Amino acid sequence: MSDDATEPTDARQMHDDDDPYVLQGPQPHAFWAESVAERILDRNPDDPIVIKGGISPSGVPHLGNMNEIVRGYFVAEALRKRGREVRQVFTADDRDPLRKLPESWPTWTATSWS
Repeated sequence: MSDDATEPTDARQMHDDDDPYVLQGPQPHAFWAESVAERILDRNPDDPIVIKGGISPSGVPHLGNMNEIVRGYFVAEALRKRGREVRQVFTADDRDPLRKLPESWPTWTATSWS
């Protein structure tokens, strides 16, 4: 084993194209979704493209819940810009068991109105 910091740490050899933080070519910067779209097309140029995402609605909604929608949307748009047909599937899994009520849940729900 070498002390060289550039050597891959796991058993498989990494190629420069596998590193999402290394931009290839003369362009000094790129929108991350454009880079992901290029990698998808390089690996499977003729396969149908389906981008999936989903959330579980239990708990208090927050901005992070949009992450699944937004990331998939930007990659899908980058692929559509390249002339590819993309199917985007989003699932809201409402079968997730509710483990407990959020603290922000109103306490009056258990109050008798009679």
